[in-house]
Amino acid sequence: MTFMQWAGTGFGGSVSGAATFTATETGIGVAVGSAVNAVLATFSYEGGVVIGSAINATFGFSDYCPCGE
Repeated sequence: MTFMQWAGTGFGGSVSGAATFTATETGIGVAVGSAVNAVLATFSYEGGVVIGSAINATFGFSDYCPCGE
């Protein structure tokens, strides 16, 4: 469950299969899920920056300017 899905239910509890969770338990699950997503997105972005920088350093495109200057 995302934060917006949880907010749409009025920050209440949730039911998953046979388990019923309180609002606090649901909030902890939403917070952990959001934190994991933020970490994965950050690592993916930074990994792309590192790979792009390595390609740029390897092939030396620093003198290339698409604007024609």
